[in-house]
Amino acid sequence: MLFLLSCAALFSTSCTKNDDVGSYFHEGASYSKSTGLDAESKWLYDARDNELYPVVEFGGKYWMAENLRYEAEGAMLNADNPSKEYGCLYDWSLAKTACPAGWHLSSDADWKDLEKALGMADTDLSMLGGRTLANISDLKAETGWNNGNNGSNTTLFSMLPAGRYAVGVFENIEDYAFFWTSTQDTENESIGRYVFHSRDQVTRTHVDHSIAQSCRCVLDY
Repeated sequence: MLFLLSCAALFSTSCTKNDDVGSYFHEGASYSKSTGLDAESKWLYDARDNELYPVVEFGGKYWMAENLRYEAEGAMLNADNPSKEYGCLYDWSLAKTACPAGWHLSSDADWKDLEKALGMADTDLSMLGGRTLANISDLKAETGWNNGNNGSNTTLFSMLPAGRYAVGVFENIEDYAFFWTSTQDTENESIGRYVFHSRDQVTRTHVDHSIAQSCRCVLDY
């Protein structure tokens, strides 16, 4: 009996990501091994580096509410951007595999669903170029955007202008938020999204695979 009690006590205090009971335990909370989510689907635990991300839901899909900051080999970090806030930048090849288990790099379809949930006109969803999103302020963080063009962040999506890395240079910090999608368009390009600090638009565009941009991950279904 004493042996059983001792084992129970040990189990309750020493569960780690190496156990086999289906959960991770981190800082007093439990997270699903298959999704990394807590019981209320409000937080994602990335067991690879012990990072926590807030999670938000749009139209039945769960999104990371911060840019991915997993420092995979080849990930880039602008020294002018605090990693915790702005995350890392990834080229497309790396972006496709950088999300934690149970999650995927957001696709073009995922972004369209998000945009539709926030009121973008159906006729604009598949257009290339700038498309009006009157509620863009609801996605933008309350700080960090150039010329005071910050958002209300009512959705808690916390979009930040991390800029990008192109042709050997970090650029556009505080002016643009650039995001990859997993949707390949040509041999060397995939569909991306960007938001400029002073426009009520989300631009849908082709992006060369060599450019490094921010990533948002979506829960697998």
